[in-house]
Amino acid sequence: MQILGWQPIRKTETPVLFLKGADSDYLQADHQQQIQQQFGQVKVHIVANTGHWLHAEKPNEVLRAIRKFI
Repeated sequence: MQILGWQPIRKTETPVLFLKGADSDYLQADHQQQIQQQFGQVKVHIVANTGHWLHAEKPNEVLRAIRKFI
């Protein structure tokens, strides 16, 4: 089983939210093209001054972004 990496999927038009910690390198600018190819209605929200655990570091900002999205 591979936890890290990217597996292509068939494109979906379901709205999708990517949350990213600004200090995390898991989601990078060069991933943008692959993301847009697979998710037609994608929104990326970057939370400043956070790493991989943005939900623990800034839970109020994460919840605000999720609520705004839904």
